[in-house]
Amino acid sequence: MSRLAGGEIGALGELYDRHSHSVWRAVSRTLPGSPDVEDVVHATFLTLPRIAPSYDGRSGGGSPSGHQQAGGHGGGESRGGSRGAQR
Repeated sequence: MSRLAGGEIGALGELYDRHSHSVWRAVSRTLPGSPDVEDVVHATFLTLPRIAPSYDGRSGGGSPSGHQQAGGHGGGESRGGSRGAQR
């Protein structure tokens, strides 16, 4: 994240390669069966260059304080149907 905050855009690809599978799994569990999973995953990574300067790796939570999840999918929104999680 510090490399990305410093303007090294290639770091975004490295972050995507390293973490996209885990993000995909988390989003799939949050939005089971939703056709929006891919969009939310991509939006998450596209948000990183904007929020990277405020990232504090010491927080332990893995996200900067005061930032909403990409795509605005919070815990209170619809999960997009009842088709069950893809695994």
